Amino acid sequence: MPESHSRYGTLRMVMRNQGLIVALAIFGPCARSQTEDTTNPQVVATSTRPVVEPNAVRPPKDTPLPFDPDVRTGTLDNGLTFYIRNHEKPVGHALLWLAVDAGSVLEDDDQRGLAHFVEHMAFNGTERFEKHTLIDYIERAGMAVGADLNAYTSFDETVYMLKVPTDDPKVVAAGMDLLEDWASAIRFDPTDVETERGVVLEEWRIGRGAEQRILDDQWPTFLKGSKYADRKPIGERSILETATAETLQRYYREWYRPELMAVIVVGNLDARTVEQDIRRRFGDLENGANTRARKRIPVPILDDTRAARVMDREASFVQLTLAFKIPLTPVHTTADYRSALVQELFHEMLRARLEELSEHPTSPYAFAFSFQGPMGRAVDVFQVSAFAKPGKVQETAAVLTRELERVRQYGFLPTELVREKSELLRLAERSVTERHKTPALDYALALVDQFLGDEALPSSETELELAHAFLPGIQLEDVHAMIDPWANSRDRVVLASGAERDSIPSNADLIAIVEKTRSEAVSAYSN
Repeated sequence: MPESHSRYGTLRMVMRNQGLIVALAIFGPCARSQTEDTTNPQVVATSTRPVVEPNAVRPPKDTPLPFDPDVRTGTLDNGLTFYIRNHEKPVGHALLWLAVDAGSVLEDDDQRGLAHFVEHMAFNGTERFEKHTLIDYIERAGMAVGADLNAYTSFDETVYMLKVPTDDPKVVAAGMDLLEDWASAIRFDPTDVETERGVVLEEWRIGRGAEQRILDDQWPTFLKGSKYADRKPIGERSILETATAETLQRYYREWYRPELMAVIVVGNLDARTVEQDIRRRFGDLENGANTRARKRIPVPILDDTRAARVMDREASFVQLTLAFKIPLTPVHTTADYRSALVQELFHEMLRARLEELSEHPTSPYAFAFSFQGPMGRAVDVFQVSAFAKPGKVQETAAVLTRELERVRQYGFLPTELVREKSELLRLAERSVTERHKTPALDYALALVDQFLGDEALPSSETELELAHAFLPGIQLEDVHAMIDPWANSRDRVVLASGAERDSIPSNADLIAIVEKTRSEAVSAYSN
């Protein structure tokens, strides 16, 4: 069951996907425009960044970003939120999702792993769907477990995902029955708990693959000082072995409550009818007495450099990452949106340089990327990462460090900025012209993020307008400020992982490589 997802449904989704999806180990180069600006101004390489004339367009007045008018949304009296978007792709299907603003970071000490265990129980039986009847319903409707019925549990949320055919109203109604049961009527029969315990323990044992095991081992170093470091979604084996049905129910009762839930529907359905159905089904759910507040869990920004070297016998590639935790940068207003564009321009220019280096025969890595995105609800992470060639981790660490130093000392070239502005504008235009081709999954994920992260959700048309308004005025000095996390040297983490056969330096050596390379002279970039 997946634990990660992309962000945003329009231009920002495309922007974030170019870095974030790759960071989740989906291989392949980022799509880049072949259109290059023919302007080639003279740039003198010195020990300072290129100077750009202050001809920026004054940005529009800072105002809250308008909500996408194509989404019908509201909040019931009990606090439950709903989002409904009429969309025709995939044809003849609708996505029915339940997002719960609760994950492993909310577990008590005796519940570590039970947020995920509860998710398993949701597929084991509800008041209206015993396990065999649930599977029968899925198969009779021509659906498949995994492809059409799935869920994930992460640190901060649990999301249930159902895709139903829309040609039969009874199937759609049964899908809404299931969402309603997941919200309030999961069964915790002790016999069923014991049966499912074996499944959960086996999943814990195999670690859901090498990539997840590596992440589980790296999180404590990366999230040092935070409760997140002690609340891996997979949990603790000793607790999974002994947790009772009553303990599972306690977590379910405390955190599965309407004020922490959202019903999300994306598909070719009548929005007014769907809203009436949601109000009828979920309006009577109660939050209960003496509920605990859903607080944001802090993640401190530390003043040190740490490393986490993890070896796994089944690792299929060697990865080296330089990561920095920085203050959260949410997007609520037009000024925030301009900052998001600046952020993406920085990473697109850095990605282009890293991609160019990867094409050289002597490159120590096969592919590299950079991005910035939220880590939990408290901080952003600035990340530069590469898939190193065998035995080339040390060289890869040096190259990534050197390229960040090159940007810190000299910045980017005007031609690089012009090229990436053109590319972002092209993406904004495509988001509008091809919005009807956007998969419903992307819209659903964007709505989940809007609910969980409380960020703005503008339409693709609004984003295009903002791109036209802001991109011409963004200057190199705006983009160069993005390197500050690296320059300030706060809360830096070096992550390295690979198979046991791979030659990976020790934690101390990884830090030493980065520090040594930072002190070395570096020349300006030229293209």
